[in-house]
Amino acid sequence: MFIPARLTAFSGEFGDPAVERAFRDERFPEMARQARLLFLLSIALNTLFLASDWRFFGTPHFYVAVPARCAVILVAIVAYFGSRRCVRFETLERWLICWQALTALGVGALVTSRSDIALFVVIMLPSIYYLVVPTAFVWTAMGGVGCSAVMLLGYTLPGGSETALGMALAMIMLNSALMLVVTNSNRLRRMEWSAIGSERLARSRLADSQKMLEAVFAALPAPLIVGDLADGRVLRANQAALDCFGGEAVLERMNLSDLHMETADRAQFRRLLETERRVSGFEASVGAPDGVRRDLLISAAPIEDGGVSGVVICGVDISERKAVEARLHRLATTDALTGVANRSHFFARADAEIRRAARYRRPLSVLMVDLDHFKRVNDEHGHAVGDAVLAEFAGLCARMLRAEDLVARYGGEEFVALLPETDEQGAVAVGHRLREGAMQIRTPSAGSALRLTVSIGVSAVLAGEAAIEAALARADEALYQAKAAGRDRVVAAAIAADGEAA
Repeated sequence: MFIPARLTAFSGEFGDPAVERAFRDERFPEMARQARLLFLLSIALNTLFLASDWRFFGTPHFYVAVPARCAVILVAIVAYFGSRRCVRFETLERWLICWQALTALGVGALVTSRSDIALFVVIMLPSIYYLVVPTAFVWTAMGGVGCSAVMLLGYTLPGGSETALGMALAMIMLNSALMLVVTNSNRLRRMEWSAIGSERLARSRLADSQKMLEAVFAALPAPLIVGDLADGRVLRANQAALDCFGGEAVLERMNLSDLHMETADRAQFRRLLETERRVSGFEASVGAPDGVRRDLLISAAPIEDGGVSGVVICGVDISERKAVEARLHRLATTDALTGVANRSHFFARADAEIRRAARYRRPLSVLMVDLDHFKRVNDEHGHAVGDAVLAEFAGLCARMLRAEDLVARYGGEEFVALLPETDEQGAVAVGHRLREGAMQIRTPSAGSALRLTVSIGVSAVLAGEAAIEAALARADEALYQAKAAGRDRVVAAAIAADGEAA
């Protein structure tokens, strides 16, 4: 793992030896290539200069120049082949130091000629040591200073020189300038390496994070969809979403607009994303292209790129939970035998309807229905037939009454109906239709001998009544009157002029 380290002020190298070692190890292939190229150039150039050294033939310097030049070439050849076997920077550095030292001694002998080329070499060789030889700063500085000393001695000592002091000062300036150049180069190279290492580390962490998110995305048991709000395209979906919505083929042709939310307004959904930046606990009945509707508990968050451009939607399928809740609700509000509302649900609904009728001054009526001679049905045909008769009559009520009406089993063979937006006259008409319909009921197990009739009491809810009990009592009294008058009839409660039951 990459850890940035402080750079030293003088050398420009890392202050931490471990980090400096890591830098050199990583750059070693390039350093080795540069060293081998340096050795080859030394061999080639010095071979060419060997031909030039023949101009000293016949002079004493010839016997210095040729052996020195051959020694320099031989050193470069040995260093080249030795460097090819190096696998670590430290080993390569030792070959470079040896090459520098021996080459400086050989060239120091060559510059004793004090020719124009010799003066050029006095300045050039230390520059090469500073700028080209890939060694640690301490060895670069020692090599440069040592080479400069050897060059200066080789050029000035034989016979002395009036310009020795000037050349010495010039060499000091040259070495100082070159040290600054090396320090700056070291800093730049290591800063670049640090930046590359930081970027590499950031990319590695990003890749690891992406892999982790991909694993979470794929393994999440809840459906997860990434969509484009602009055109509604589904960009990505996890396996749970594929399973939920019918497979990859369905999702490929799916659009966010296909997710019909019956319990939520789509504009409100987007407004919540844009203003509150998230949506949670959003229950919706969602329809997919396969036609199957599912109840989902939705959480969503926007994907922002200069504005809300996409959305991540996570939906927990609560269809089974909603089905259980619906079953429990039916058990709590429905009569198990007949399938119509039970008594407690009737009173809860009646309270709401009576408040609504009072608020908007709308009519509301109730029917009390009793199946005539039902005890005889049970006694002569058995309780199974009696239960079937109750269920048949409940089904008749469900078919004949409106969706906004409510029929409930009040107890035994008694039923009660709540009729919103219906006055007493309209309720009487409904009662007659139920009475006529009941006469048509034929229970298969009962055969044709069973003739069902019903007695019905009708009452309207009067103005100012805050509970349904008073209207039920009047309807019950009317029902008693119907039974007393011979059954199989509909009787409305008698209301006095002051609005009270007569």
